[in-house]
Amino acid sequence: MGNESFYEKEKKYIKITGTPKLISDDMEIKGEIIEILGEEKIAKIQGTVDFTKKEIKVQSSSAIYYDIDRKIEFIDNAKIWKENELEVVGKKITYYLDNKKLIIDGEVKAIIIPKQEEKK
Repeated sequence: MGNESFYEKEKKYIKITGTPKLISDDMEIKGEIIEILGEEKIAKIQGTVDFTKKEIKVQSSSAIYYDIDRKIEFIDNAKIWKENELEVVGKKITYYLDNKKLIIDGEVKAIIIPKQEEKK
């Protein structure tokens, strides 16, 4: 599928295919298809979803961004990394952007990476 976009003004609906990105402040979400539902203030991201916000990285099969609640739900094989400290896998990860709160559901597995002691 090539890069295409579709806009329906009356419904405030946008669909972008290819390798679209949503970029806002210090975060970026990439996927294969992004649908923006303007009236609900929701963005649906499908395909391989990659999310980056400072030191946090998340990957999943799909995601939903809720603008009003300022949260993102990563669904299906969700995996989150925090720079050299933590890796967590679950069926669904909900990330609240404003307070950085995480809720991880379904078959949760975590790897905590110990900090390296500085050599003197």
